[in-house]
Amino acid sequence: MSWYPAPTRVLRGALMLAGLVALIALLYAVSAHSVSPDSDGATVILQGQAMTHGNALLHNWVLSDDSFWTVDALWSAVLVPWTGVSPVLLYLVPVGIAVAVIGLGVAMAVHGRRGVSAAVAGGTVLLVLGLPSHAFVQFWLRGAVHTGTVLWCLVAFWVMRRGRVRWGWAAGTVVLAASMLGDLQTVALGVVPVALAGVTGAARTRQWRCAVAPVTSAVGAVALAGVARALVAAEGGFSVAAANPLATLRRMVENLPQGADELAQLTGVGATYGSGGVPAWLGAVHLLTLAVLGGACASAVVAMVRGMATGRETVAGGAGGAGGDAWRLDDLLLFATAGSVGLFVVLAVTPDIQLVRYLTAAVVFATILAARVCGRLVASLHAPVGAPVVAGVGLVVAVLYGAAVVVQLASPGAPSRAAAVSHWLAVHRLTSGIGSYWAASLVTVESHGDVAVRPVWAPAGQPLIRWGRGSTADWYAAPFQFLLYEPAAPWGNVSWQTAVATFGVPSQVDVVDGYAVLVWSQPLRFSPSTGRSVPPAAPGPVAVATVVGTRSG
Repeated sequence: MSWYPAPTRVLRGALMLAGLVALIALLYAVSAHSVSPDSDGATVILQGQAMTHGNALLHNWVLSDDSFWTVDALWSAVLVPWTGVSPVLLYLVPVGIAVAVIGLGVAMAVHGRRGVSAAVAGGTVLLVLGLPSHAFVQFWLRGAVHTGTVLWCLVAFWVMRRGRVRWGWAAGTVVLAASMLGDLQTVALGVVPVALAGVTGAARTRQWRCAVAPVTSAVGAVALAGVARALVAAEGGFSVAAANPLATLRRMVENLPQGADELAQLTGVGATYGSGGVPAWLGAVHLLTLAVLGGACASAVVAMVRGMATGRETVAGGAGGAGGDAWRLDDLLLFATAGSVGLFVVLAVTPDIQLVRYLTAAVVFATILAARVCGRLVASLHAPVGAPVVAGVGLVVAVLYGAAVVVQLASPGAPSRAAAVSHWLAVHRLTSGIGSYWAASLVTVESHGDVAVRPVWAPAGQPLIRWGRGSTADWYAAPFQFLLYEPAAPWGNVSWQTAVATFGVPSQVDVVDGYAVLVWSQPLRFSPSTGRSVPPAAPGPVAVATVVGTRSG
């Protein structure tokens, strides 16, 4: 017997590797062209940098309840030693997570399928997530929007799909706990779906034992995450700021129809987020995405209710998958989709369209569920012409989805103003400053770390202080040279008024690509222990500062 691998296996492996590289390259190109990165994604890169420099527990950091410590920041920690603090990571980290989600999603979709049905199931995932609509790209391929959390939840679902207290139960429990340490949205996207799927499983099978593994895993994950968080705190690890507020009851009611509209927008139906240059007739192909995802979720609900009512292990779309575990995975994906919608309803405190990020997970979970349903439907076709017709339709749809992505890439991309101002600051040897949150960490990463801008804000009626979500006290020990903010869109009360009230009138003002750069004759200081600004020993002149000019980076 020869030890050489069979030629077909070598070819298959080579094709899979080539496909993986092509997918990474495509999504990176789409992300770099269409996504304007922000300081949320930049902050997790700086967290990863700190972790690679020995601060694994992020001592002295204050983070939000979605700290991303074990999610996006972990990916950054793996990549930073290879790339350094580079703007490449603003795209590469979310693309890497997205590709991992797609790979696992394809595995879930084709499980138990062969031939044309497997191709349709896997192709559905690749079309929706690998050739995304322009609107979906804005959130799907952006850093720190909970896609890494979705990946952890999918891993847990996959290893726990048997519903038994075995190695998969233990592994899934650990994965959910680890995900919760980085993002509490895991509760809605993973923990609660696992518990609910256990309850519905018991009702489907008329055996209460079917609920034991999922429910104990959910409870165990919460307990394990709580213990781990306490240990991190005891060892001097990062602290967590107050949780974000919840929407009012009235806002939650208003979020229901808005959520439905936003889901349609994410699938490519609508123009709230622009078209990316895709003409309306070509963009209309995304109506198919909306119809397939909506139909699959509806059929999964019907199958689950019917299964609980009759005690039969019914699944949406026809026969189950290998091992009889198809309905368990369907229920997990369905509840996770609902969990994402629930997060939007509860957490979207305003009509701000950026809050649609809470629905990104719903599109991912629903896509994988729809792919599984489509695979079963194709497998149930018995007519001799069924396979050729399905293959032909699939090819046409793939060409149209691909054409839409090509048009997106051919349209003009948005230049990075943060990159331009970071270059200007470096040229003028302004390498240490403070700024509003949405400017600070982004400019830092865009400069490859050569210019360090640390986030500040001003509570109502107070001077500038350290921003307490996504920063470390270590950043504020040394004096700063300048203040950076956007006059047209001041955030966190970082403005001319609060700057003057804190440090006096600056000696020089530059406006660079929409950013104001304020420079004083004396250094700007903050107390690392309290985060409060230190009044200047010699206040700046009372006269109006000189505006040097409006410049382009």
